[in-house]
Amino acid sequence: MVDLKAEITIDAPPDQVWRIVASDFGDIAHWATGIYASRMISGGDRIGRGSARSCDTMMGTIEETLIEFDDDQRRLAYEGRGMPFFIRQAVNRWSVDAAGQTTSVLRIHATLVLIPVIGTIIWAMSAPRMRRLRMHVPEELKHLVETGEIHPRKINERRRRGKSRAGAAV
Repeated sequence: MVDLKAEITIDAPPDQVWRIVASDFGDIAHWATGIYASRMISGGDRIGRGSARSCDTMMGTIEETLIEFDDDQRRLAYEGRGMPFFIRQAVNRWSVDAAGQTTSVLRIHATLVLIPVIGTIIWAMSAPRMRRLRMHVPEELKHLVETGEIHPRKINERRRRGKSRAGAAV
């Protein structure tokens, strides 16, 4: 089993951060690098347990289904399907907590269950890159919330992929 954790302080009230994490669950491709397109495939406007999104990534299309959702506590967890063959199960937990009246702490905890032997070998080769990348999503969310603009990394990714949707207000 592999645990990847990230934590970042965001200069914004927790409800503002949570709105993007939860209410805009299906639109993560708008601001997060490595996700080229995303859309809700179940749940629609009523985000909650059982809602699912589809994400086109460099690893292919991954379906993420909410297995836990607590709007009041600002916590959610989703399970990914369509992961690379060496990952047996992937669960990602997000929480947004107050760290003052106008400051939040975003925590992300991904747990990956690898297939024995070959999964461990493949992970060992990709772990250094994955550990670096684990901070990209929190940094990009922080940038979006604090500035109202898409992170330069995402803008560059779009340019490389031929997309023009560069920035948008929060």
